[in-house]
Amino acid sequence: MTSFFVTESFDVPTSKQRLGGRIVNKDNLQEFWKRAGNIADKRGCYVFSLRAGKGEKPWYIGKASQQALSKECFSLHKLYVYNEVLGNHNGTPLLTFVIPTHVKGPWPAFAIDEVEEFLIGFGASRNANIANKRKLPHQKWSIQGVVATSKGAPTSEASCFKKLMGI
Repeated sequence: MTSFFVTESFDVPTSKQRLGGRIVNKDNLQEFWKRAGNIADKRGCYVFSLRAGKGEKPWYIGKASQQALSKECFSLHKLYVYNEVLGNHNGTPLLTFVIPTHVKGPWPAFAIDEVEEFLIGFGASRNANIANKRKLPHQKWSIQGVVATSKGAPTSEASCFKKLMGI
């Protein structure tokens, strides 16, 4: 079984636009990867989120199973997605990484893919407007206050159930 670990969240560098709003500052990405340490060369999953007054919310979940995270996380397509989110929402942009505990041999691409799909499902239950659409589970059910639920605070029973199930 492949085991993964979660890193701290790293601030994504942004710059203000002349007409307002922010975009990811590509000129400061080298500094970003210095702060992230040895994560740049690893494979795994990543969560782009915004931290605002109401907490943190995931907006995009991706994976790097064929190339290093440093090549995948800020590719042209990802920058477009991040900048679209930044243009429409307030908050501090963050990247959090979920990395396999690498032993010997090749990176566990299949496990990374499964973890990405799992994270997208949970991310979508936290944020119905998540940018990932390709791997969203197409479930036609929800558990109120637990999974794929509408806005509002969960009941105490739902909160206890989430804790029981590790959700």
